[in-house]
Amino acid sequence: VSSLSSSSSSLGDHPVNSELYGKTLVSIQDVINAQHSASNTADPKVIFVDASWYHRPDPTTNQFRIPSLEYAQGPRLPSARYIDIDSVATSHDLFPLENPNKLPHMFPPPLLFGVAMDAYNIRNEDHIVIYAKRGAVFTPRMWFLFLSMGHDENRVHLMQGSLEDYVEMTVASEGYSVEEHSLTESYSEEGAGGREMFYEENYAQYFDD
Repeated sequence: VSSLSSSSSSLGDHPVNSELYGKTLVSIQDVINAQHSASNTADPKVIFVDASWYHRPDPTTNQFRIPSLEYAQGPRLPSARYIDIDSVATSHDLFPLENPNKLPHMFPPPLLFGVAMDAYNIRNEDHIVIYAKRGAVFTPRMWFLFLSMGHDENRVHLMQGSLEDYVEMTVASEGYSVEEHSLTESYSEEGAGGREMFYEENYAQYFDD
C-alpha cells in the first residue's frame, strides 16, 4: 500500500505538466491544455476527481442527491474517479478507537487513504484536478485532504467552474468531450459512493484482522 504521506515527489524527481504545475486554481482552458499536453508527451497523468458531495437536501426537490449515481450515469470528465468523502472517512465501525464518538465525515488515517489511492490508481506524481457539479461546494475539502496526506501541493488543483461549465465550454469550442456512457452497474442502488462494495473490494483485506 502506497500511502501518499509515506513518500514525496519534487520537480527534480518527476516530470511536471507545465499547464498545471504550481497552480491551486486552474481554469477550464488550463485543464484542456493540460489534457492535450499529457496525451501527446511524456507528461505525468492528469487525473480528474469528481468531489461532488451534498450536506443538505436539494432545495428544489427537498431530497438528497446521490452524486455517485450521477457520476456513474454521466456525463463526467474523461477517466474521472469519484471519491466520496464518507467512503474514505474514519468511521467508528473501522476505527472505533480513533472515532469513539461516532462522528461523521472524519478525515481518514493515512493507511486508509493510501489503500483508496491504490484502488483508484492515483500516484504521488500525478496531477489531480478536482471538480464538481453545480451546487456542490465541498471541493476545497477534497483539495485539503490530498494536501494533508502528503500529495505535492503543486500537483493538486481546483478547477474553476463546474462540470456543466466544462461541458458548455468544450461543446462550444469542439474541444475535449466528456464521457457519456453509464457506469451504473458498478455502483450500489443506494449510491453512497458505492461504499459497501468499494469497502469489500478494496479495504476489507487490510482490516479484517
